[in-house]
Amino acid sequence: AAHEVLVRQDRAVQALYMVCEGQCEAQVHGSGDDHHHGAVVSRTMGPGDWFPLANLVTGQSAPFTVTTSVVPTVLLRLPAASFRSHLAPHVEEEVADQIGLLREVFGGMGPAEAARLHSVGRVHDAQAGALLVQQGAVSMDLLVLLAGECVVSKDGVRLSAVARPHLFGEMSASCNMPNPARVAAGGRR
Repeated sequence: AAHEVLVRQDRAVQALYMVCEGQCEAQVHGSGDDHHHGAVVSRTMGPGDWFPLANLVTGQSAPFTVTTSVVPTVLLRLPAASFRSHLAPHVEEEVADQIGLLREVFGGMGPAEAARLHSVGRVHDAQAGALLVQQGAVSMDLLVLLAGECVVSKDGVRLSAVARPHLFGEMSASCNMPNPARVAAGGRR
């Protein structure tokens, strides 16, 4: 059903979800009893997106409310107990490493804040050569390199290769300025 609540902000996470078809919206709530009052859509999730992985791994409450937005929405739901017994041992180290990198990039951010940021973000595996930041474009995307390396170039000239952890797109996202350089995914390190 449209606008079905799957995850509630500030409550214990009951399951891991994957969107198979349709879309879901992650909303950070303002005040009020109505779950849409003061809500801001912070992320739209589509096929292939998982949520809220970091919160299941860390045991923290959900940083947002997630609702279905398009009918029909088809989801894969894995109850928290099944996740903990079958999948948690395989992903805990990777998620903990990613949260640690976020803390490092954002200058001593606390573990709860880093887990919240991990939850509202999206981990994306880019193929070597994939364009991540277009020179001259204005974007609201803020990217954190969690693994591998990226190649930074300007006007077709390679400037550097950078490794994790590294932040990209902050000038464009925070100041509405064109990206000063092009960033492409490199290889694994």
